[in-house]
Amino acid sequence: RMMKSPVNKFSVLPSTSFLDVVVNDGESIVKLVLYGDRILQYKQSNMYVVNIAQAIEFLETSYEGVGVNKPCQVTTTEFGIVSINKNGCWIFTGEGLKSLSEGKIDLSLLDWTNDTPSIGYDFVRNVLVIYCGTDGTTDEFYEYNFVYNNWTSGNTVGLYPATNFVRDKDGSLIYYSNSDTDKAYKHTSTAVVPVTGNILVTKDEFLDSPAVKKDIHKLIFHVKADGAQTIGIYYRKDGETSWTTVNATYDIDTSNIYVVKEVELNIFNIYSIQFKFSLTTALSDTNFVLGSVPIYYSWKEPI
Repeated sequence: RMMKSPVNKFSVLPSTSFLDVVVNDGESIVKLVLYGDRILQYKQSNMYVVNIAQAIEFLETSYEGVGVNKPCQVTTTEFGIVSINKNGCWIFTGEGLKSLSEGKIDLSLLDWTNDTPSIGYDFVRNVLVIYCGTDGTTDEFYEYNFVYNNWTSGNTVGLYPATNFVRDKDGSLIYYSNSDTDKAYKHTSTAVVPVTGNILVTKDEFLDSPAVKKDIHKLIFHVKADGAQTIGIYYRKDGETSWTTVNATYDIDTSNIYVVKEVELNIFNIYSIQFKFSLTTALSDTNFVLGSVPIYYSWKEPI
């Protein structure tokens, strides 16, 4: 049950002033979030939207399978309220609930039994971060970029285990590690994992629907390096084993500042696409970072 204070008496909570949304369901309230004139009530299995615009509150709607186990699995963004569970990543915008993960990432693969996946929003970079440490040496995370509407993943969050995210005064995400409690770590991302010493490969992207053909028009990549690099770009489509060269190379020397490079493409009638980035010198996590890699494409009309 939710307790209510009298008007303008925020510290007074009479025992007779409360709101029961759903009773005798065997669940407890995990998180309450205010969003406009609504309160989002998260329980373990479901999420309830309570309208408080009028003198008498009422249950506006509910969503099954969108509950959370811990308060750290809900966060506020400038686009809406976002939550995660083993079924997916969801955003409530005031106009309804939308999945951000369907057909893109599978959150059921995370360890929801032994670990506590958590979520945070970085206002500086406009990215949503899902964090889940899987063992004592490797930290894993997913990032969702609201600007480019894409997911990336990486494994360089910091030291394991770590606290939940909080924001610093600038809006960046920080956390503390159990291995070094005197130091606050700022979350940074490495979106593409190295395969060999000088080659990075993206996953095979179906781009929302594996059953629909697409045309690929443009690739954008965010990159920084502390020394000169020449990047060659290749692609392969529909599960092919051989790579096709994109007719351009890109010289990078950014002094550890992110730059954006655009690659115009004319790749037609494909179901999936994968990109390879080849560097002139051996890759080191300390001197080269490839950030988000949004792909611009259009769907072919089904026959």
